[in-house]
Amino acid sequence: MNKVFLFIAVLFVVGVLGACNGSKGSTASTPTKPKIEKPTDETPEENTEEPVKALVNFINSDDIDNALKMAQKQNKTLFIDFYTSWCAPCKIMEQSVFRDELVADYMNENCISIRVNAEKGNGPNMKIAYAVDAYPTMLFYSSKGDEVARKAGSMGIEEFKKFMKASVWKAKSTQP
Repeated sequence: MNKVFLFIAVLFVVGVLGACNGSKGSTASTPTKPKIEKPTDETPEENTEEPVKALVNFINSDDIDNALKMAQKQNKTLFIDFYTSWCAPCKIMEQSVFRDELVADYMNENCISIRVNAEKGNGPNMKIAYAVDAYPTMLFYSSKGDEVARKAGSMGIEEFKKFMKASVWKAKSTQP
């Protein structure tokens, strides 16, 4: 009985601390500027999920091109968070990291942030174009549209702060 409990506990910890894999395959290269066409033969599903209130000002949309234009206009870094509604590590990030006041203040000052549900609307097309195969996957782009950082899997607050600041610095250093 104790071995069964221990096995279940280990599986839970591995699932929570890791990333949720959305597909079995992996990609060898990472696109830098994918162009996405919205499907014309179907209407995107309306987002009926009730998101947890995060302090980071996320644009809940799958229109990354518009978000990149906003980043260019405001001279900010673009942050993209690919998630799914069933992903436990995604929920942990949403409920802890993105609710941290220091993370939120830095992100809101330096980034245009967008969340993409990889299973709704144009999300399935976008996860392919952005080579996303695990959740959460977080991407930072310079305002020129160049990918400067990528991380799949959840992180704690302190680890995310280091990743975030290094990514924003790298994005800003590539700008004219």
